[in-house]
Amino acid sequence: MLVLGLILLLLAAGLLIGFLSSGTQQVTFDSGVLDVTVSTLAIYLLGALTLLLLVAGLALVRSGTRRAHQRRKEHKELNRLSAKVEAHEAEKRRDEEAGATPTTTTTAETTAGTTAGTTAGTTTAQTPPEDTGTTRS
Repeated sequence: MLVLGLILLLLAAGLLIGFLSSGTQQVTFDSGVLDVTVSTLAIYLLGALTLLLLVAGLALVRSGTRRAHQRRKEHKELNRLSAKVEAHEAEKRRDEEAGATPTTTTTAETTAGTTAGTTAGTTTAQTPPEDTGTTRS
């Protein structure tokens, strides 16, 4: 592949040198209403500009699609984490209503622990709170 790429680059450089050296010939385009006379060098440069714009447009479309995909992925992850936090809060409310003792972690700690392990769409396992040495009867 490297050799083929180098051959194509040398071919393009040879064509450029050829067009630069023989760019004095005039070409006339007749459309019936309008006649345009340009040099072969101008035609070559317009073609090169067109190709450059095409490649730049494709690069922008590609980066835009990647960015949109990343945003959708992050949005999905945030929705999943939000549902997890809401479920934890609902469970905590049920426990408090049932007369159970409240847990030692707060919602803010749970949210911070859950979102702190999330970077660029990846998640890490959340570690349980440390044992304080007290036992429940």
